[in-house]
Amino acid sequence: MKVAQRIHVHSWLDDKAFARATAFCLDYRDCMDEITLFTDDSHHGYRPLETIREYCAVMRKRLEWFRENGFKSVGVNVLCTIGHVDEAFTCFDSPFVPITGFDGRRSKSCFCPEHKDLQAYVEEKYRIMAETNPDFLWVDDDIRFFINGVRSGCFCDACVARMSAKTGVQYTRETLAKAINEPNNVALLKIFVQDV
Repeated sequence: MKVAQRIHVHSWLDDKAFARATAFCLDYRDCMDEITLFTDDSHHGYRPLETIREYCAVMRKRLEWFRENGFKSVGVNVLCTIGHVDEAFTCFDSPFVPITGFDGRRSKSCFCPEHKDLQAYVEEKYRIMAETNPDFLWVDDDIRFFINGVRSGCFCDACVARMSAKTGVQYTRETLAKAINEPNNVALLKIFVQDV
């Protein structure tokens, strides 16, 4: 049996921690067929691009080390694309439109991908990650609109406008949420779920 070894960001970013992690990996190299470096230590959807560039400069060297030492598949787990849960919002800025729940609550750490500024940020973030030359980029499971700090998003103004255009009905967040929750409105719920 072979295993995929996942390595936490603080176990590859720091030289001493990396030495400990690689000693373990070398000891068990024969049973490892994949190494994955995690990009973050929180599930917040934003980290400054400057920080990502700094981390990726180190990450590229770490990936090269694993290849040079006989590990066949080495890649990167991009832990956050839009944000998993409301976490670390006191540590990082929240510069993008948050995912908004049906009840109007706004996430503190997860951002709506409908907006061009977030799309540009994510594109640049992934470009930087791809330049580390990984064998794979593992997109984690925050690419969803459920349980992103709020329940059942996204009902931000842009998403409501998109649903209005798609259905031909002018909705507000409140009227869209009410219509979706009507027991016999399966068709609208299907459009909403497939749209997000």
